[in-house]
Amino acid sequence: MEIRQNNYKICTKYLNQVKSFFPVITKNEKKFLSNYPIFDACPEDQSITLEYLHEEFGKPEEIFSAYLSTVHTDELVRQIKRTKRFKIATVLILLITAATLIGACINIHNNYNAYQETVDDINGYWIDEIH
Repeated sequence: MEIRQNNYKICTKYLNQVKSFFPVITKNEKKFLSNYPIFDACPEDQSITLEYLHEEFGKPEEIFSAYLSTVHTDELVRQIKRTKRFKIATVLILLITAATLIGACINIHNNYNAYQETVDDINGYWIDEIH
């Protein structure tokens, strides 16, 4: 059981190394990577190493190079631009949300200070004047 877990960790590490070369992971990239049955090739009765996986499937750079030879450059550029726009939009939304929250906190603080000044001016008592 321990060999199986160790092999799984090594296969996961190898797959992460391969994925790190891809600028974006979309359905096409997942489909391409599914052609490499990394987890199925791991023997359950003997321990494996990253070098074994490099020999069996190739180095991560080689796998990415094979992917680049199958994909259209325009499509890859379009996916990268879309991912970049999504990241920028996410950062802008987070900044706007943070600015709104900071503004609300400042407003609450100012209102609290005004309330404290009012309470201090009347020494904690309300005085009703009858005319």
